[in-house]
This record gives sequence, structure tokens and C-alpha cells, in this order.
Amino acid sequence: MVALTAGTRGAVPPTVPEGPAGADERLTRVFARFIAAGYLFDLVTTFPSVLDAWRVAPWLTAVTAPAVFGTGAALLPASFARAHRRVIGRAALVAGVAYLAAVLLWLIADAISPLQLPGDHFLYYIPALAAMAVAMPVGPATATGYGVVVVVGTVLLNHRVGASHDPYVPALLFSLVFTAVFLSASIVAWRAGRRLDLAQAEALEATAAEASAQARGDEQQRFAALVHDDVIATLLAATRIDDAPAIAQHARTVLTAVDDYEGPSDRADATAGAAAAALGAAVGRSAPHAQWSAQVDPDAGRVPSDALTGAIAATAEALRNVQRHAGTGDRASVDAVFEESGFSVVVRDDGVGFDPRTVAPDRLGVAGSILGRMRSIPGGAAAVESAPGAGTVVTVRWAR
Repeated sequence: MVALTAGTRGAVPPTVPEGPAGADERLTRVFARFIAAGYLFDLVTTFPSVLDAWRVAPWLTAVTAPAVFGTGAALLPASFARAHRRVIGRAALVAGVAYLAAVLLWLIADAISPLQLPGDHFLYYIPALAAMAVAMPVGPATATGYGVVVVVGTVLLNHRVGASHDPYVPALLFSLVFTAVFLSASIVAWRAGRRLDLAQAEALEATAAEASAQARGDEQQRFAALVHDDVIATLLAATRIDDAPAIAQHARTVLTAVDDYEGPSDRADATAGAAAAALGAAVGRSAPHAQWSAQVDPDAGRVPSDALTGAIAATAEALRNVQRHAGTGDRASVDAVFEESGFSVVVRDDGVGFDPRTVAPDRLGVAGSILGRMRSIPGGAAAVESAPGAGTVVTVRWAR
């Protein structure tokens, strides 16, 4: 199964892999692979130029060619790393430094003892790739400055040691424009990806806030119904019915209902047993046919109201998703465990399942009502595991 996860500092670490990447994350991986492929393609197409350089300066070629093409190609495995953002950034910086150092070494070597190649220098074809690589971990201004430096250095190098005798300025302008096109496209794409991720994060926060407000409204409605339908009705019956035993029985029923009431959302906290009862009542309302079980450790501490309210709302949303997508409520089970360190609620169904990686970023149901809601609670965490044909498992957690 693949999974969606969300959590906050202090949350129980999820036992499932990380969820689908954001736009910026996906673009970083794609660009890293594109740049690595570009380096490998240039190595193949310019290999005759590398051999020409080897014949003229063997030691210099033996140092610079592996350094340039090796560090550029290293972006490919870096794009598959788990902490890929940091790994790709470091690999990209190494590739950029290696390329600039190679250009400087060749210029210094030519200044010491003039070199002459039978064709263009193999470094002449790579400045755009190097600039795109550097643009991933640094800002646009730094990447642009780097691009200008390497283009000027590379064109100067090729003008001095290459076979082409084209005027320096037109060759420089062409290389600058060529590099600027690719560098600008990459910068615009990354900015768009970051803005999309920011907009999605804001939408998730708004969805979570709206879901919390709805949960509080539902709680107030339920409390108002309890007062109106039971408490007030009993008081009115006491003034109209001259049957003390019946009124007493009705009053005892109402007192039991009030005593069993899970409590308003502003209650400071609840015992683990009361929290389990509240969660069980919510499961019964949302999916009467779902199987319910709860384990309460004798040492389990009290549960804050926001954690309990969030878990109840997230569990109810998971059960509604079961009814909407997986089938009838009897295909679901809810298992809760309350311990000294916190609690966890697991909602399972054996429905059709889905692939979380195919969920569009603007689909906020699971992301906002389950993941986003728990992420907004200190110590809260949530995970959604699913696969086509394998059902779905939703885990809601809170840790002290």
C-alpha cells in the first residue's frame, strides 16, 4: 500500500512511508533527472571532443572530464534519495562547482602553456546544464550570476583553445541567450511549483479550520437538542403531568443522557474512558454497522478536548468516506487504543481502495478533513494507507 501522512511536532511517528509529493518536490526530482540525462547525452555526443582533449592534455582531461560528467550524472541517483531535497541540492552545488573549476583549470593551463584543440572544447556545450543545476539549491540572482560567469569563461576557453575562430562577442551573446532560455524556464517552473504548494497549504489550513468549526457547530447542535428534547421536555412534563413515578423515571433517563454526554468542545480534558465512550458514540452515529473496539490502559492519562474533538471528527470523516466509496458500513472496523503516551484510532475497510498518488492536489477531502485537521492539533498525526483492490486504512494519532 502507498500512503498519505500528516503530523506535527510531538506526534507519534507514522509507520507508513511519506505521502505524495508537492509540486515543488516533483519538479525538483524531474529537473534533477532531466539535467542528469543532459549531462549523459552530452558525454555521448561530445565524446570525440573529449578524446581530442585527451590527446592534447591527458592529465587535465583525466581530471576535468570525470569531475564534470560524473557530478552531473550523480543528480540521477540523488533524485531517488529519501531526503531528496537536501541530497539533490548538495549534488547540484557539487556539479556547479566542478564545472566552474574545470573551466578555470583549462584557462590556467592554457595561460601557462597555450593549447590547441582540433575542434570545440567539450565544456563548451554544458554551461546551460550547470546553471540549471545551480538554480535548484540557490536563489535566481545567484544562479543568474553563476550562469553569466560560466558562459563567459566557457566561450573564452573555446575561443582560445578551440578550432572555431568565430568572433568572440557573437558567440558569447548566442551562448548567453541559449543559457538564459533554459535557466529562466527552470526558475519560472520552480516559482510556480512553490506558489502552488503555498496555495494548497493555505487551502488545507482553511479546510481544516472549517472542519473544526463544523465539528464545534455539530457539538453545539447536539447539546441544544439534548437540552430541548430531554431537559426542557422533562421540566414541562413535570408541570403538566400528575404522575410522579413516571416523571421520576423520565428524569432519571434524562440525567443518564446528560451524564453520558461526551461534553462540549470547550471542556478542558476528559478521562481516557470518557474519551473512548465519546469516540464510540461518534462511531455509532456515523456508521452504526461498523465494528467498534477500544482498549483503555489503566495508566492512560486525560485527553485534551481539541485532540478528542479532532480525532472524533477525523474518524467520522473516514467512516463517511467508507460509506461513499467502499460500500456499506458493515465493511468497516474501528479500533482505538488509549495509553499513557496518547491514543490511536485505526479505521479499516475492505473496499475497492485507491492509489493515493493519483489523488489530485486540489482534492481536499482526505487532506483537509483528516490529515489537515490532525496536523493542526499539537501532537496530532494521521496517515491514510490504500491501494486499488486492497481496501483503506486510516490511522489517527495523538501523542503527549
